[in-house]
Amino acid sequence: MKVVWLCILLFATCCVGKELSVLAITYPPYTAPSIKNNGFAFEKLIYRAELKDYQISAQFVPPSRAGKILKSGNWCLSFYPPLEKEKSAYRWVLSPEPIKLGFFRLTQPEPFEWHVLSNLRGKRVAMLRSYSKQGLTALMKTNGMDVLEVEDLNQGFRLLLKNRVDMVFADEVSGEYIANMQDIEMERLQFSRNALQETPWHVWVNKSCTEIYQLAKSNAAASQ
Repeated sequence: MKVVWLCILLFATCCVGKELSVLAITYPPYTAPSIKNNGFAFEKLIYRAELKDYQISAQFVPPSRAGKILKSGNWCLSFYPPLEKEKSAYRWVLSPEPIKLGFFRLTQPEPFEWHVLSNLRGKRVAMLRSYSKQGLTALMKTNGMDVLEVEDLNQGFRLLLKNRVDMVFADEVSGEYIANMQDIEMERLQFSRNALQETPWHVWVNKSCTEIYQLAKSNAAASQ
């Protein structure tokens, strides 16, 4: 009987795999419990060959709660960025494909280009209230833009369609997703050719989570 139970235990350990909880906030389409596989970013993560022996689960919490968990150090992987990321965390690049952060406007005949932000002086722009903590709101205002803070991108695009703002500040993937959810034809929207920022798809790794940290670093070294 002991042999039987030992075999069952070994089989379960082998086939179930180790559990790995990933911290996230609801931020569609990247991380959201209402989307298949918990969002586009989670899809990039769960299909990593390095994590084939792990059962990945999502831990969705509000931003304030996520900040407290990150500060406590009681986490392993997080799509929500830690404040002291340079010291305590490692950025694991999941895909070199860039996420472009720029502006959406209603489609016009001429190309949507800008070379410095001051070229957009006088424009009304809707942007997420959360960007104020990153200094982006102040950056827009310094360059002469009229900023209208919104709670979510759905609100921003509704304002754009009503011509209450000239632009919506968002990344290209999120903008296209929101437009699709609101049944907005993409031909009506124009994303700026210039990006304020480009970043690869990534997740943050707690360096204290030694096993995962080593997996992430070995993958980065192999990719170079």
